[in-house]
Amino acid sequence: MEEGTIVHVDYELYNGENGDLIETTREEVAKEHEMHQEGRKYTPMVCVVGSGNLIP
Repeated sequence: MEEGTIVHVDYELYNGENGDLIETTREEVAKEHEMHQEGRKYTPMVCVVGSGNLIP
């Protein structure tokens, strides 16, 4: 990918010590882990390659 390319990223972030889900962009994963938040939008994160930003 070239610098400046826009990508859409789904992710799950887990606690490395106990395996608990901390954050996700996927609604079905949030429901599986009983972390679903009503009214929250579960959508892929939009990133620009080379911008230095990943998790908002």
